[in-house]
This record gives sequence, structure tokens and C-alpha cells, in this order.
Amino acid sequence: MSAVSIEQEAAIAEMRQVVAGLVYLGVGARTQEYDTALHFVAFRHNLSADELRRLLQGFATQALDDPALNLREKLSALREAGQFIAARDFALEAATRLALEFQDSSSRHDEMEMLLEAAKAAYSLHDFDQARALAEKAASLADQGKNFALWASARHEAGLAMSSMEGEEEAALSIYEELVTRSIETLGAEHRDTLARRHALALVLKDQYQIDDAVKEHRAVAAIQERVLGMEHPDTLKSRVSLGIALKEQGQYSLAEQEHRAILAIQEKVLGPAHPDTLASRYNLAAALQEQGRHITAHDEYETILALRLQVLGEEHPDTLNSRLQWVHRLRDQGRYLEAEAQIRVMLATYERVLGADHQETLNYRSLLALLLDDQGKDEEANKEHRTILAAREQELGAEHPTVLNSRSRLAFALVATSQQEAAEEGEAELRTVLAVQERVLGREHAETVFSRYNLGLALLSRQKYAEAEAELRATVVIKQRVQGTTHPDTLNSRARVALALVCQQKFAEAEAEYRAIWTLQERSQGAEHPDTLHTRLMLALMLKCLLRYQESEAEYEALLGIWERLLEPDHPDILKGRYQLAHLLEDQDRHAEAEAVHRGLLASRERTQGTEHPEVLQSCFDLALVLEKQGRLDEALLFMRRSANGRSDFLGADHPDTVSAVGGCQHLQRKLEWEREQASAL
Repeated sequence: MSAVSIEQEAAIAEMRQVVAGLVYLGVGARTQEYDTALHFVAFRHNLSADELRRLLQGFATQALDDPALNLREKLSALREAGQFIAARDFALEAATRLALEFQDSSSRHDEMEMLLEAAKAAYSLHDFDQARALAEKAASLADQGKNFALWASARHEAGLAMSSMEGEEEAALSIYEELVTRSIETLGAEHRDTLARRHALALVLKDQYQIDDAVKEHRAVAAIQERVLGMEHPDTLKSRVSLGIALKEQGQYSLAEQEHRAILAIQEKVLGPAHPDTLASRYNLAAALQEQGRHITAHDEYETILALRLQVLGEEHPDTLNSRLQWVHRLRDQGRYLEAEAQIRVMLATYERVLGADHQETLNYRSLLALLLDDQGKDEEANKEHRTILAAREQELGAEHPTVLNSRSRLAFALVATSQQEAAEEGEAELRTVLAVQERVLGREHAETVFSRYNLGLALLSRQKYAEAEAELRATVVIKQRVQGTTHPDTLNSRARVALALVCQQKFAEAEAEYRAIWTLQERSQGAEHPDTLHTRLMLALMLKCLLRYQESEAEYEALLGIWERLLEPDHPDILKGRYQLAHLLEDQDRHAEAEAVHRGLLASRERTQGTEHPEVLQSCFDLALVLEKQGRLDEALLFMRRSANGRSDFLGADHPDTVSAVGGCQHLQRKLEWEREQASAL
């Protein structure tokens, strides 16, 4: 190779440190993390990513031909160049050769090391089955007494692979529980390797929904690392990041925010604002803010992340695309469906160009596009997307793969939401079929199975099968209480859907009691201004209205709108939902002029965010026509009713119940106007 510059040499040295850290920490998707790190290091040293990659690959080629370097040094050079396939094959070939050619203890040790390195490379490539097999073979050859470090490293790698494999989480948990016990006995409670294994144990606990235990373990590990290694050590920061994520999973959003802010401050000082770890922490902070309903602040954080990733990584890097994805999710959360759809179509075109139309990541983006079409009531387009995604995934993965079952469930739920009776029946039947398969393949308490049962409950609600819906939703609550705890956000959200089923059955007193119980738990566990807590208060206000307790209901609506208008953008869906219900409360009290003002504001907001023909816009026209009629302003009422009828006919079809209702409203208003004119002529 030609001589390298000082800047190139510094970049190569930094990449070597980064790769060594990734290998030690065992952080998951190493190939993508490697690529992100490569782009960042190149950016820091004023190089292109391709230039730095070529330099590292050149050194790897030299290393393989250098007789003075040992096996580990050659393998390290391959990893530093990001050549994980070559690293795996090199390590496997070396292990096979050592097993055949030599029989002494030194060669046996080298054979085990090469098997372990091959396992690490396989894991980097997401070949978890091979990684597990190679790691278990290395562990079986190691003597726990004489070579505990190698045995423990092999078991750790096997546990890491199994924790990424469907259905192997319990086995991974057993491995780490044993490893932690043995590491404490052999190395001591404060040894770096012991703490790394406790960290891995906590991650598996979280994945098993043992969130409280995971939080306790992450806290304990971080406290020891902070004292022994220091606040700014990478291991300490990694544990604190995991603690913040677990706190969010626990529903402790304010504590999660505090943890991520503290981590972010350290990383900005030590690593800089554009470092991949710093941006990951900023993302975690934004997610915690989002969960608390602080959308404007979260929006600013996502915007900062996207700008930095565009600058450092470029438009087509996976991390940049992920930032754009979060942007789309935020637009969707705000009800800005047209903007979100436009963004996702741009991203989808990028993925189809880079990865291909049938790649699983491309299909994930198509799935989000289908959901956005669902949001806008574009049932035919949405169902076409769902069916295309399902066909591609079935061909690639098989009919009973969890991802395929999830796609089947999404399509079925979309069918239930349509106005066509036959399609809705097909959707309900498919949801039941998918649930039965998931119970057999994944187990009754698997997260995907529980989610499908929850969706079946919602589908039954939409089909007005309220008693069946209540039974299915109560079943999900029982499982979630046992698996995730009584105060977990998912558990409380399922309880809220049970309360909704009670509302649909006009069991208003029972529903009120249930909503008050949920509200109390949410205030204590999630905070008074968390979106879930506020939504429960909204439903409670509706219950008070149904029980004819109008003053109490209005006070709740006014309080909620005050909070939302302080926290959210003016046209946020939560604000519009609150105003919609308040308008109907005013109508129930014959305060029609006040209700009209609210309905006009709603119509303007919905037109801004959803366009002029969205079903919710047409509903606002319908509502406004009714309140104008009650004030005797029939000409104005007829204009809005016609707009609703014409739009619904074009958008939903002439036979849709909403279209029929609006057309009937037009006919009623026309007759009423003609009668009034006849009366006026007679006078």
C-alpha cells in the first residue's frame, strides 16, 4: 500500500478502537453499527467513508499475507475492515485446521478461540443459529476450571445469539443467570466481565417483560460501574442508556427523560454532538418526551437528529432513513396524514432502489404506507398494499412465520374496518385464524399472540359484537397483568378498551368506575399529563355526559383542552377529539350557537391537516349542518349537508351508511325548506 497521511492514520486508529469496543460489548447489529461508526470517523477526519473503507481493506489484505502476525491479529484486521463474512470463514478454517493438525493444549486453546471468533462474526451477520452452534462448541471444548474466561465468553456469545432467536429467550435467561453466578464466584462482583454479563441478563429480563427486575439490575450495574470505572466510561454509559430504555418500558417516562438528559450531557462533552452514541441518546430522549405528550419539544429533537445524520451519514444511510421514519411517525401522531404519506413514498422509493421491492425492510415501509392509507379512509388502496406485502412475505418466510402472521393480522384488521359486510366478515374470520396459529406456534402469552387477541377485541367492537369484544379484551388484561404487571401502560390501555366495551353496552356506571380506577393508576405510574392519562380523562368526561352530569363533564373537557393546548400543536388530533366531544355536549344542553363555533373551528383544523375530502372533514360538515338546522338556518345547513353527501359518495361509495345518512339529511332539509317557502308564499 502507498503511504498514508497523518489524518488517515488517525482515522484507522480510531476505527480499530471502535471495533474493539463493539466486539467487547456485544451490542447487537454490529454490521450496521460498524457502518455508522465508519461514516462518523471518516467525517471527523475529513475523509469519505469509501476512502476509509478502502484503507482498512488494504491493511486487512496485507495482514493476511504477513507471516509475522498471529491468527488473532489477522482476524482483527478483517473485522476492522468490516469484512465479517471473511472473518467468519477465516476463523472457521483456522479452527478446523488446528483441530486436525495439532493435539497439544496450546493448539486446543487456539482452536476454541477461533470457534469463538467465528461465532462473533456469525452474530455480526445476524446468523444467530450458526453463532449459537459455534459458541456452544467452543464452550464444550473449554475447561471451566482451567480456562474460565474462554468458557464464559463462549457461553456469553451463545446467550447473546439465543436472546435474538424467536422462542429461545428462556434459554438465554438461564445461560446468563448461570454466567452471572459463576462470574461473581470466579472473578468477583465488580469485575468488568461480571458486570457485562449482568447487563446482558438485564436486557433479556426486559425482553421477557420482567421490566421491574430489569430496571433493578440495570440500576445496580450502573451504580457499580460509575464507582469503579467512572461516569464517562463507555460501559457505564451503555448501562445507563439501557436503564433509561427500561424505565420507558416500565412507563416511568419522566425518570427515563432525566436519565437520557444526563447521558446526553456527558456524551456531548466527551464524544461530541454528532457521534452515533450521542445521536442515539438524543433519540431516546425524544422518545421519552413523545411518551409524555411533549410533541413540540420531541419534534425539535428529531429534527436535530435528522439534520446531523444527513450531514454525517448521507441521505441513503440506514440511520438517516430511520430518522426520516421517526419524522413520519410524528406527522402521523399529529394527524398530518397527507404530509406523512408524501414522506413515506419518498423513503419507499429509496428502499426499492437500494434494497429491492421485496426486501423485508422495504416491505416494512410499505406496511406503514398501508397504515397511513387506512388512517385516511383509503380502504381500497390500503388493502391492496396489505395484500402485496403479505404475498411477498409468505413467499420469502413461509405462512406461519411471526412476521407473516403479523401481516395477515394487519390485513384482516383493515378488512374489518371497511364498510363492506362481506369484507368485514372475512377480516374477523382471518383474525380468529391468525390467533389460533399464533397460540399454537408462539404460545398463548407471547406478545404477538396477545396483540392479535387485543386486535380481535377491537374488531368485534367495530362490528358491534360488544359482549364478545369485552370477553376477548378482558382475556388480554388478565395475561398482561400477569406478564407485565397491573400498572404497565399496555395493561392499563387494555383495561381502557374493556371500559369502552362497557360503554358500547350502555353500562355507563360500570364504565365510569373502571375509567376512574385506570385514571388513578395512570396518574401514579405515568403522570397526570401523560397522553394515556389524559385520554382516560376524556373518556371519563364522556361517561359523565352519558350519565347526564353535564356540568361535571364540561369542566373535565375544559380542563383537558387547557392542558392539550399548552402541550400540543393547535391542530393535534387529541385537541380536535376533545373539541368534537365538547361541541356535542353543548348541543345536548341546547347551546347551539356555542356548538356551532366549536364545529366551525373543527372544520377549519381538519381541512388544514387532512385535506378537504377526508371522512372526518365530511363528518364536520354533517355536524355543522345539523347545528345550523337547529338554529333555523336551513339554507346554510343544506350547503354543508350537500358537501358531506357528495364527498361521502365519491370517497366512501353511494351505499356506505354515512353516505346514505347524508343524502337523507339533504332530502330532509330540502323538504323542510320547500315547506317553509310554501308557508311564506301563503302569507
